[in-house]
Amino acid sequence: MEWGGRDHPDYSGWLQVSDAAAGTSEVTVHISLLDEPDTGTRADEVRGLLDRSLDSLADEVQRRVSDAG
Repeated sequence: MEWGGRDHPDYSGWLQVSDAAAGTSEVTVHISLLDEPDTGTRADEVRGLLDRSLDSLADEVQRRVSDAG
């Protein structure tokens, strides 16, 4: 899946889900934040937001796997 474009030129990205060993999946996410600085307070804030979002996604996946038995 890809996102970004004309309406939101300041960010874009893609996500790919692939089969992995033993019936599991591997997710690769690439995010480009074109107008964001690489260093400084704002960069740290963006990294923190991304980390929390990915942690939430991992928690949700784990919950669903556990609930499936």
